[in-house]
Amino acid sequence: MPDLEHEHEHEHEHEHCAGCGEATDAPCATCNQCSACCDCAHCRRCGENIPADDGVCSRCDRCNDCCNCAHCERCNEPCEWICSRCDCCESHCECSCCSSCGDACESTCDRCDRCLDCCACDEGTHGRDSICLSAPSTPCFHAAPRRHQWGQMASGRCIGVEIETARLDYDSCDDLRSVVARWRGEITTDGSISGLEIVTAPAGGARFEVQIREVCTALATAEAAVDHTCGLHVHLDARDLRWYDLRRLVILYAAVEPALYALCPPSRRDSQYSVPCGLRLVKDLEAQRAPRASKKTLLGSVYNRESFDSAFAETKKKKYIAARYAGLNLHSYLFRGTVEFRHGGGSVDAAKILRWCRVVLAIFECARRSTEAECWARFEQVSADALYCWTRKSGGQPARVRAWAVLAELLRAAPDGEALLAWASARRARLHPSVVDAADPVAVPETRDAGEEGY
Repeated sequence: MPDLEHEHEHEHEHEHCAGCGEATDAPCATCNQCSACCDCAHCRRCGENIPADDGVCSRCDRCNDCCNCAHCERCNEPCEWICSRCDCCESHCECSCCSSCGDACESTCDRCDRCLDCCACDEGTHGRDSICLSAPSTPCFHAAPRRHQWGQMASGRCIGVEIETARLDYDSCDDLRSVVARWRGEITTDGSISGLEIVTAPAGGARFEVQIREVCTALATAEAAVDHTCGLHVHLDARDLRWYDLRRLVILYAAVEPALYALCPPSRRDSQYSVPCGLRLVKDLEAQRAPRASKKTLLGSVYNRESFDSAFAETKKKKYIAARYAGLNLHSYLFRGTVEFRHGGGSVDAAKILRWCRVVLAIFECARRSTEAECWARFEQVSADALYCWTRKSGGQPARVRAWAVLAELLRAAPDGEALLAWASARRARLHPSVVDAADPVAVPETRDAGEEGY
């Protein structure tokens, strides 16, 4: 016979859930509901209920007593990095950081950007660190010019250049720093050169010309020079290009690639930072006509991969990857919205830089205006077999001759094209005399930059 009296007493030992009404041994102290009905926050470690005012850590789901994460003093959010001086995250920290030791400090030297313990600058003397270097950032695009402001560039497309140097007189760099800052550019270091790299802010038309002339004047004041390690990289604004526009650019580029390298010192062809890529990019592209298949094929050629998983989404956000070191850098299109031509040999001469920019701009604009059939016709004019031999360095003369004929046609069609073609021919004759055609137009022999390769 069951003991009904004791069973009735045992039932009253339980509390009832305020939600479902069922008996529960451990109702929530805040809402008085069982674990199935309770929506309150609980610490993942100790299981204790956490008041709404305190909350749980968004990273580890623990209460304040159990959480070991670093939290910003200002926003209280967990973060990977926290300032040792103000206990704030990177977004809210307003401290200065030493460019040498990385420690936060109240202020840094306005010359070398270092803390007082690391700074070695003396009043009246300058060294390599006397130039304030800018951290790499998203390019600051100037407004595109109106048609009447195009100037000799004959285009409103924004252009940015990276001018690499091998030597600078650091005692005379104040003008350079002032000019670059006024144009919202950058002065950075580069592991492949012994000097500094000047990165101009993308601008178009006459505004771009003025910027280049002012920067080169300041470089001349600093007695800047280049050598075989230096390059000239040109970025063209491609934010308005679709994938089918890139297809046409790749096809036309492959046809003229040998001619472009003929306008550069021989070391650029063998450089690991400007590898020929035309034939690789155009491979299998003609067979793919559907937009999705075309995009996948082109991406596969750029990044040398077949799958595009979540790891690829992170890869294309990185700046320094192997895909960027091609003559035509299309990784830059995904990274910052520009197409980069990396062939150019180092120069600090404004006239040469502007002419080289006009050459690559002529190719870019021709691809944008042409149909795909016209681009393929120019590619077939050179032929894949000849390009293959040129790429492999086994009898590349046919590709050089045919590619030069295509490039000469493009330059001649550009504004003031005859003068541009004459300059290109003279430069080709100076740098590669063995490939000169007697039919090429002749111009005044081009002079060398200080320290430029004398091939």
